Amino acid sequence: MTTLTLMCGIPRSGKSSWIKKNKKDAIVVSPDTIRKEIFGHQFYQPANKFVFAVTEAMVSLLLKQDKDVIVDATHMTKQLRSAWYPIVKDLNVKTIMVWVYADKDDLKNLEICQKRSKDSPKDEIVPYDVLKRMALQFEKPDRFIDSWIDKIIEWKNP
Repeated sequence: MTTLTLMCGIPRSGKSSWIKKNKKDAIVVSPDTIRKEIFGHQFYQPANKFVFAVTEAMVSLLLKQDKDVIVDATHMTKQLRSAWYPIVKDLNVKTIMVWVYADKDDLKNLEICQKRSKDSPKDEIVPYDVLKRMALQFEKPDRFIDSWIDKIIEWKNP
């Protein structure tokens, strides 16, 4: 069965690390990469609506071709995650969410992700205030709230 895997976690939590270890033949679609290719910077937020429309179109077309897809994005809230429901409900695909974190304690998770961000290449550093805002807005995936998702995997990135 064709699978859509949605990554979930604040920036620098380890989503890309999980993908490198587990992607197999899946095609990775990343809004950050799309944003960077079109606008020259992965953090150009005014383009979000356009970037996510392109992301959804790409994913939909790939799933219709029976390709397994991983979406490398934060999917921080129930609302952001539920945007995929209309796409998957009509395509009969298995949907997996991978919640990646450095520590289940929210403050420790933020501290670890902040350190990783500081160690990132200059054009990939996420400012602390942005990381903190995202960490405060983050809604942990929940099997009952995100009931349309077939499986939720929790992965602690050391």
